[in-house]
Amino acid sequence: MIPSGDVSNDYVRGEAFLNEDGSKPNVIFVHGWRMKGFDRVKKIFHNSIMNNLGWNMYYYTLPYPLERQPEASLYSGEFMVSVNINRTVESTRQAIVDLRALIRWIKNNKQGPVIIIGISLGGFTVVNEFNPFFRNPQNEQII
Repeated sequence: MIPSGDVSNDYVRGEAFLNEDGSKPNVIFVHGWRMKGFDRVKKIFHNSIMNNLGWNMYYYTLPYPLERQPEASLYSGEFMVSVNINRTVESTRQAIVDLRALIRWIKNNKQGPVIIIGISLGGFTVVNEFNPFFRNPQNEQII
């Protein structure tokens, strides 16, 4: 975990919808910047993937938006991407570390493959999941 100093942000939040069959694929959705929630994503994907295919669904909340929004923030996600470059970089790192922890949990507790889908800022986060800049000091990828 990369602590941000804000209690509301230092805990990973999200939703999980799990089926009984542990061998089914696991789909992680990472939302976009300034989205007000996962409602639109759920309308498009949830029933077809969860109910029709029986796959597990995880809705991961990035640092600072939605439930992780600090009280001092004027809008959801304001502190994730801002003119404060250091905080923006640290927020991105925090998002990668948090996402990797979720992936690690899924791999340790479920049998199916992991599929990650990102929208807007979520897509940027997913792509950076494999960026060499986001490695630990020994230059090892954290997954």
